Formats: sequence, structure tokens, C-alpha cells
Amino acid sequence: MTDTSANLPKKSAKISPAELDLLTFFEFITNAKENISEKNIANITVLTLMGRLKIKNGYIKVGDVEILKGKQQKKYAIDRELTYGRKKYGEIKLGGEEEKITLSRKDTMFIDSICHLATLLIKNIDNIKQLKKANKKLSKKILQFESIFEASKEMLFTRDIDKAVSISMNIISGSLGIKEIAIVIKDEKGERFFTKNIKNEELSKKKLKKIKVNYLTGFLGEKINGKKPEQSEVHFAQIVLNLLYSNIENFKMINQLLEKERLEKEIMIARDIQQKLLPLNIPEIKGIEIKTGMITYRQVGGDYYDVLKIDDKRVLIIIADVSGKGIPASLIMSAVQSSIKTLILKGNYELESIAETLNKLLTATTESNKFVALSLLLIDSEKDTIQYLNAGHTAPLLFSGKEIIKLKEGGPVIGLLDFAQYTKNETKFKKGDCIFMYTDGISEAKKTNGEEIGEKTIIKLVQEGKHLPEFDIFFNNKLMEMTKGIFEDDVTYIFIKRI
Repeated sequence: MTDTSANLPKKSAKISPAELDLLTFFEFITNAKENISEKNIANITVLTLMGRLKIKNGYIKVGDVEILKGKQQKKYAIDRELTYGRKKYGEIKLGGEEEKITLSRKDTMFIDSICHLATLLIKNIDNIKQLKKANKKLSKKILQFESIFEASKEMLFTRDIDKAVSISMNIISGSLGIKEIAIVIKDEKGERFFTKNIKNEELSKKKLKKIKVNYLTGFLGEKINGKKPEQSEVHFAQIVLNLLYSNIENFKMINQLLEKERLEKEIMIARDIQQKLLPLNIPEIKGIEIKTGMITYRQVGGDYYDVLKIDDKRVLIIIADVSGKGIPASLIMSAVQSSIKTLILKGNYELESIAETLNKLLTATTESNKFVALSLLLIDSEKDTIQYLNAGHTAPLLFSGKEIIKLKEGGPVIGLLDFAQYTKNETKFKKGDCIFMYTDGISEAKKTNGEEIGEKTIIKLVQEGKHLPEFDIFFNNKLMEMTKGIFEDDVTYIFIKRI
């Protein structure tokens, strides 16, 4: 670990105290990233503060870790608890009795800032520990869902239906200990049987649990221990079959396109795939009016949106911007859509859970430079409320009376940090209110004079057009007028009005 104080510039470099503090913060974060452990965080915290305050004696305790620098003191000049909320994660003490310490306001702010940052890092380490403990208690469930993620990863990169069925059967039988299993596909190509430890003719004779998913039918026999599958295990098998069905549909779509086009046209094929990920029709929700618009910068863009009707009064709206362009971005969009719809089919509408599940999937299956900025919006027209979560995306704008509110609450982009946490927020969505969700392709688009459109212009346009019956036509015309149809990124927006 690098000694923070030793690397700071000397006074001869004419660096101001404020710049010196910033450099110290930078060194602190750099050293923390080298080894995320309680011992390392405790060590760099006490060293950073001792170096900054020119103190010879220091002591820090974090969990079971205790570090003493200098001599043990009966009483220290500075005593801080490392707390977050009501929970204490440790304590730090600095300066012996013989050291004459006078703290300025900047010194106190620096100490508090370093202690707060150290507490956040220790809290994350503690969260990971708690998660590991929970994993042990829920190992069966976690293994099942990890199996689903692994199956999704394998199926994503194969167009072989037989292999996809085999993966699904192995996941179900291996995770649940099912002795006899069969999957029957009955579609336009006819009826195909895939069995394990059971013959085709036995499917109608034996008492098997039948699971129907469109043209797929799954049959589950007894488990290895002689017991019948429990309801939760049947539900798990249904999730796997839903995933299989979604992938078979994708296989069919891709294969049909590849039959018509050669390799040199794969960009156009990927574009068609992306368009099929977008909603063909916006569902009707009582009391809600929704308008959308999308312009792709290249033949396959990185923007994505969806409007998922939950029931007559609730709707989940998603807008996302995938890093990169072309086919890789399209594949990530496909994985995001498939995962969200799988969660919705399970009845999971919790925005934090959706974001954390997507984050876990993408960090495990994509490169570190591939991530998704995303906003989720759950509207309840009966309760006149919206729940929202913004994961590193351009914040949606809520127009309520004379107020304009940015819906920022959420967390970092999806797929970048495997330990990221997400928080939703809720607010009122009354009659006459409207929301404008958009990607940065709009705000960063250049006007004819070379200036970016920016947030102020967007707010002005929404205020001008929000009362018009055809907002999308108005907004598209204004956008094309200002830019002459020249864009440097994908342009996507969703306009939602409470009526």
C-alpha cells in the first residue's frame, strides 16, 4: 500500500490546501481500490488522517481488525465513531496527550469526509459478508437462479434448438433432482419429443406434472428421493421453460432472417432484431397517455425502451442506453429485455429487485466496458403515484403544475459494479402532470449553430407541446427543425401524461 502523505506534492509545488486535500482523497480512493478489505481500509484511513494532520499516534478498530500507529494512548485528542445510520462499523482515535492539536474547520471537514468515505467502503464490505451468510442459508434457491442465468448465457449465443432444450432439461433435472423429465415442442414443424429416463408412450400413462408454455409442454416425474416436485420447484421449472420459449422464438426469428441475408448484411439483420425488441403497440392504460419516438444513429442503435402493461391500472416503462453500438449492443438489449420479462412473468415488479437482478446478470456475462444506463418507471393510475429508479441514465423530468422535478433516485449504471445497490423513490402523479424520459442523444444533439440542445431547450419544448393531442409529431418536427436531421447518437424519448 502506498503511503498517502509521502506521495503528496511538496509545498514548493505551490499547491493550495484545497488541492492538497483533493489529491489526498484521490490517493485514498486509489489505495482503497487496490485491496477492498477491512484491514486495508482501516490501514489507509488511519495513515491518511495521520499524514494530513501530521499526527504521530493513531488507533483504528474495524470489526475484528485493530491497528495501532505510534504509542498506545490513555486518551486521544480526536475520537470518531465510524457509523452509518444507527449501525457502528468501527472507531478511530488520533493524537496523543503530548501532541498539541488544533483543528481548523477545514481539518474537521476533512476528517469527517475521510471517515464517511471509509465507513461507506466498510459498509459495502459488511454488506458482502451479510450476503455471503444469506447465500449459505438460501443456497438451494441461489443455485437455482444461478442455473437460470447460466442457461440464459448459454442460450443467448446458440441457435441450436436441440441444444437449448438439452440445457433446459439438465438445469431442471440437476437443480431439482428430477428422475424423469420430458419436453414436447408442438409448432409449425410438427411434434418433437425430448425425454430423459422416460419413453414417449409413457407420457400419457404415468402421473406426471404437466407444465404448459405456449407450444412447449414440460413433464416432470418423481424426484430421485421418490417424492413429487413441490409447488416452488414446479414454478422454477416453469421459469426455465419460459426462458426456453423466449429463446426458441429468438432462434426462429434469427434463422428466418439469416436465410434471406448473407453475412455482409448482418448489420441490417441485427437492426431488425433490435426493432423486434421494441413494443409494436403502446398498451392502453386508463388515465395515462403515452407517446414515444426513436431515431437510430447507426443501423443498429444502443437505445432501448419498453412499455409493459401489468394490469388495467399499472404500467412499467423502461428506457435504456447500452454502451457501444451495433450487434454487441443489440445482444445486450436482448438479454435485458428477456430478463425483465422473465421477472415480470414471476410477478416481480419491485424496481430495486429488477435493477439488482439485471446488474448481476450483466456483470457476470458481459465485458467490463459493456454496461447499460437505464430508467424504470412504475405508474399506478388508481393511486395517482409513480415509483421510479434511475440507474446512471439521464434523469426523467416530471412536470407538475409549475414545478419541474428531476427523477434522479437510483444508483450506478447496470453491469459496471457487481456490488452496486439501487434505491427507488415514489411521488404523486396527478391529473395534468406529465413525464418526459429521454436519452442523452437528444440533449447532446447539435443545433444548426453548433450548440447542444441541452436540458433547458428540452424543458421549453415539453412545456410548449404537453397540451397538444399529438405531442410526438410536435416534438419530432421541432427536433428535426433545430438539427436538420443530423444526429451523432441515438435519439429516444417517452412522453407520459396523466389525463
